Amino acid sequence: MNSKENATCPGCSGTGQVSWFGGVSRFQFTYSDCPECNGTGILSATTAKQLQSIGEKVMWQIKVDADKCDGCGECVEGCPGEVYELVDKKATVVNEDECHGCHTCEDLCETDAIVVEEKE
Repeated sequence: MNSKENATCPGCSGTGQVSWFGGVSRFQFTYSDCPECNGTGILSATTAKQLQSIGEKVMWQIKVDADKCDGCGECVEGCPGEVYELVDKKATVVNEDECHGCHTCEDLCETDAIVVEEKE
């Protein structure tokens, strides 16, 4: 990647916005500026270069505590990256590479069974 180029932000796929759980109702979402690109939709050349070593994509590690998961499926329905499926009535990570890091699943999970962290 040329250091003078800008790259589409992987955190918001270039939209500049990410959805967050609104908190008023279980199904209400609000949109806010993406923390990765500050709502611009593109990464600065410096930021893009930092991410280049991990494939120009912010990578997220998702942990689901099966003992806490009640199988409600809110994470499956609410995840914009289609990261989860219900397997044996428990949330299961099936597409971790598609995680946007928006933490919507954490906000939707009433049992606090999901933790999303940036990989180092």
